[in-house]
Amino acid sequence: MDAKNYTEINAKTWDQWAAGGIEWSIPVTPEEMRRAREGEWNVFLTPCVPVPKEWFGGLKGKKLLGLASGGGQQMPIFFGSGRSMHSARLFRRTAERRPGSCQAGRLLH
Repeated sequence: MDAKNYTEINAKTWDQWAAGGIEWSIPVTPEEMRRAREGEWNVFLTPCVPVPKEWFGGLKGKKLLGLASGGGQQMPIFFGSGRSMHSARLFRRTAERRPGSCQAGRLLH
């Protein structure tokens, strides 16, 4: 399978999962963005336990690249907390479900 087919299959699969309401496709809320701007933030790789902040090391002044980064969850939190970052996404359903969360954060590329 070539890379183009793989990314198309991956994007379609995530679009289907997002249409079904999978939690990893639900973008952060405006309230979560507000709290991130105030320094109160968490990111999740599992449904219930936030990633310990010390795992990220010192992020101040560093640029982050988000690939497969939580369907509109993790990178907006980093952006809201003042980090410089770029994010790439392959599927569209997250932006369709809550377009303001990505567009307001200038994360929609």
